[in-house]
Amino acid sequence: MADTPRITTVLIDFGGVIAEEGFVNGLKGMADVQGLDPDAVFHEAVEIMYGCGYLVGQAPEHVFWDELEKRAGLNGDMQAKREKLLSGFIVRPRMLEIVSMLAAQGRTVAMLSDQTDWLDELNKKYDVFPYFHRVFNSFHEGMSKRQPEFFHHALQELGATPQETLFIDDSTQHVALSRTLGLTAIHFDSVVQMEKELSEICPDMRPLLEQPPYCRP
Repeated sequence: MADTPRITTVLIDFGGVIAEEGFVNGLKGMADVQGLDPDAVFHEAVEIMYGCGYLVGQAPEHVFWDELEKRAGLNGDMQAKREKLLSGFIVRPRMLEIVSMLAAQGRTVAMLSDQTDWLDELNKKYDVFPYFHRVFNSFHEGMSKRQPEFFHHALQELGATPQETLFIDDSTQHVALSRTLGLTAIHFDSVVQMEKELSEICPDMRPLLEQPPYCRP
């Protein structure tokens, strides 16, 4: 570890890390109620989201829901489905504490999220943006975490190098890509597991993780 550059920048995912994964839970829950295969509906939803243009701000929301109904059979009022989905994104207070701790250690902490304009609605509810130095949202940036360009863009905007950047995400695909680009990465499975790995990568975080203050920006 002595020859490893100090982590100066941290990129953190929203859904599945900062908050419970509402997209997964919401879609599977709605599929189950309608007697559909939850895993099949979720798989179709992911591919549609990445392919229809809504994720990167190139199509309106109804295109996503219309295509999902056509391909997976998930029907119902769009507003009701959106509300059900968004209700599953429950912010984890402990993760916001950790974001504050990282910033208190002098690190740049940014959100890197494959989200639509739903993230703006969730911020109105939870007011999470002030915790971060910068929010990179696919809907506004026009690219996703399936593209190396999104990572390059974030690093360039933050003035960071891959070798000094940590990426935390619950997607194995996104974590694998980030590592090929030279970033250190944690595949998020639980808060406890993430804290353990974080303390190993950033030893100066250990005292704060053991006795964490809650720091509101």
